[in-house]
Amino acid sequence: MLRLTGRFLLLKITILMAFTGLLLAFSAGPPLGRTGGFGESTCFDCHSGPTPVDGGGGTFTIEGVPPTYNPGADYAISVRLSQGAPAMRWGFELAVRRQADATQAGALTAGEGTQVRVSAGVQYISHNSAGTRPGTPGGTSWTFTWRAPAAGAGVVQFNAAGNAANNDRTPSGDFIYTARATTSEEIPVIGCNQPNNAFFAQIANGGGFTSKVILTNPASTAVDVCMEILDDNGRPVNFGLSSEPSGINPSGVFSLPPKGSVIFTTDGQGEAAVGASLRVGSSGRIGGVVLFSQPGLGTTGVGASDPVSGFITPVERNANVNTGLALVNSGDDPISVSLSLRRFDGTEVALASPINMPKRGHIARFINDFFNPGVTDNFRGTIVALVTGGNASGMALRIGNEFTTLPVTPLP
Repeated sequence: MLRLTGRFLLLKITILMAFTGLLLAFSAGPPLGRTGGFGESTCFDCHSGPTPVDGGGGTFTIEGVPPTYNPGADYAISVRLSQGAPAMRWGFELAVRRQADATQAGALTAGEGTQVRVSAGVQYISHNSAGTRPGTPGGTSWTFTWRAPAAGAGVVQFNAAGNAANNDRTPSGDFIYTARATTSEEIPVIGCNQPNNAFFAQIANGGGFTSKVILTNPASTAVDVCMEILDDNGRPVNFGLSSEPSGINPSGVFSLPPKGSVIFTTDGQGEAAVGASLRVGSSGRIGGVVLFSQPGLGTTGVGASDPVSGFITPVERNANVNTGLALVNSGDDPISVSLSLRRFDGTEVALASPINMPKRGHIARFINDFFNPGVTDNFRGTIVALVTGGNASGMALRIGNEFTTLPVTPLP
């Protein structure tokens, strides 16, 4: 009996030492990839508590993230965690990635009580041993430096997880939180300033696609015109435009004669199709259409779309046809777009994750790329788009055994 008791005591000591070792290891820095962002787990993998994640009544915030960032600029970022008793020790982990592909965005430099480590090309900043501040009640914060990425990174997403621990040298009884923040690239103003604007949510080039931009002047006087072709991040993109009549520079301001017209054609270069948006500025009212051509599909055209705060468009997806949706942020502030998939009777089938778009940003996807897998299989109905923070222009395109554009109707 005494022997069994001794073994049992030894087992208890071994378990306690394991828990203590685990806690001490994490006090020096958590395992990497525990930010809660882009499919990652959180500190809850190893720490348990009396409440679920984000349910402990405390606060966890990422502060200092600018609404828009200047490429290459340095920003002081703070992570702040607060929790009432029994929390007496603190920890966190944060990563900064491009929202488009989850790759590293810029560079992190550690501050007091923090450290930077790398996994799969992504920097993770977290507390170090001193940064856990054992015995500190109420909460704490950590400050470090983020250097914004080079131009072209687009929307950047910060994800962090925090641990308000009770400092009892075990992984139980702790409170876990998550936080998220986004920032859009500061896009320089491009020199196309005219009182009238026409927005085309999609122009394509490469991968067999070419586009023609046809502009007409219905007035009896000449009109000054300029154009911007902008990528998903709202930055200028060169599609190698040629003009008819020849000699017209699409990168500057040109004059469209009374009752006159001009055609610009993309060069079709590139193995992959690249989509972008087109803004046409003019000193007077003009007409315009974009024609998409692909040898295996044919040609279809679409006119300009008015900037609106919401719209509805018919969509369909099956073995023979799919529907693509293109959006452009028509304003100078970031926007968020919500997409809902609806049946014929108007009932909502699915709600897509919010689409965050930088100023003058663009996105074009097939409908199955916006929603969870399987939701759009053999679907016919509508998509309703709602814009927060500004306006957007949109268009839809059916591709498969047909090639045609679909109307986008503004919501009342």
